[in-house]
Amino acid sequence: MRNIEILTLLPIIRFERKKMKCYISTQTKVLKWLVISMMSCTQIQTLANTNPPLLSIVDFTVKTYDGLELPAQVIRSSQPPKKVLIFIMGGTPCDQKGNMGGSWDANCVSEAEPYDFYIRFLKTMPAKGYAVATMAKRNFVYPCNIPRPYLNDFARDIHSLIAELKERKLLRSEDDLILVGHSEGSIVATKVLPLLKRQPSACVLLGSGSLAFDFKKQSWENWYFVDHMRRVSGMSDEQIQQVFNLFKKIDKELPTIDEKTFENQ
Repeated sequence: MRNIEILTLLPIIRFERKKMKCYISTQTKVLKWLVISMMSCTQIQTLANTNPPLLSIVDFTVKTYDGLELPAQVIRSSQPPKKVLIFIMGGTPCDQKGNMGGSWDANCVSEAEPYDFYIRFLKTMPAKGYAVATMAKRNFVYPCNIPRPYLNDFARDIHSLIAELKERKLLRSEDDLILVGHSEGSIVATKVLPLLKRQPSACVLLGSGSLAFDFKKQSWENWYFVDHMRRVSGMSDEQIQQVFNLFKKIDKELPTIDEKTFENQ
């Protein structure tokens, strides 16, 4: 009877031994995997501590044509950049880091707010291999001394920035340059083009602005679309004047137009 019980139990004992071997084998594999993972994490951490960061920031100062000193910044990857993008801010006073201040107290102190569009731009373009350059606007740096700059002055400030980038070897030539204007900065970008000896690789206009132009006091020759119409569209001065007069008429009538007429036109 005892022999029968032992014979009956043999398959169970063999199965348990096999299961134990399998368990030990599995535990060994898991242990090896953990060791390899820990070594890999250590190596990754070591590389992270020894390698330079992906992006670097270069801060410097630009001296404008009329002697002002404006802070500027270039953000670039550790690899040679594909192109240098100069981001030209809109009408709100902004610094070179993407902060803007629309109101100031008597002591010229403002609560800076993020320039959302530029912040999103920064999250995208440097990671794609482009260097991004910006410069603080003069009415941000000197808010109680200098009013909102005329667009021609703003364009000359950007021209000074380009010259400084070339001087510091951060920009090889205008061929490696892309002008990116946002809102009112798009108008300024078109005004920068005639100031350059060589045309940039591209000029990107992200929106526009109309309140920066006084149709009552300024003539068609000062209109911010003239350079674009001559260079890109190939329009004659007579054609440009016709378009200007149309815009002037719209600017005059639009504030008093009723909703029905507006919808119909």
